[in-house]
Amino acid sequence: MDKEVPELDHDDRIDQFSTAKSHDDEVDGPGGDDDSVTPQATSDLDVKELSIRVIHTRADRLEEMQSVVKRVVYESRGPLYLDLCSRTFPHLGALVKSFRTTADGGKGQAELSGNVHIGDLVLSLNDVDCTVLPFQQVVLEAKNANFPLVLTVRTWTVQDNDMRLLH
Repeated sequence: MDKEVPELDHDDRIDQFSTAKSHDDEVDGPGGDDDSVTPQATSDLDVKELSIRVIHTRADRLEEMQSVVKRVVYESRGPLYLDLCSRTFPHLGALVKSFRTTADGGKGQAELSGNVHIGDLVLSLNDVDCTVLPFQQVVLEAKNANFPLVLTVRTWTVQDNDMRLLH
């Protein structure tokens, strides 16, 4: 017989996770040892129930994800200081991997725009659909792009608190 798993709200989800050893540093011995460590059960859940709860929480997170397509126009030619990486097999398209700093230690055009984020999927460069191109071709398109450059990306957010999800 399956037991019904109670619904969890956002605040309860954080309580499902714990460290291997939780203790108060003030009660530790001089060497940092806690002389009074005794195993204690933290929940009446068996492994199966806990697994169902974790899967349920992940499903909730997927439902809360929202994707947004953004078009960013860069008027002037110059490096965006943006690194790309390949998607998983079959390696078509590209993701935003990281941002580089300029020679003076500042942010590049892409990062300064605030519209491009690490983990974003590059949909197009100008009118070129990057989602169907091998990664190396996307890199060539980026290097040879005409300006003004229209970069279109898909970004993902979590609806409940708009936190970015990194890939």
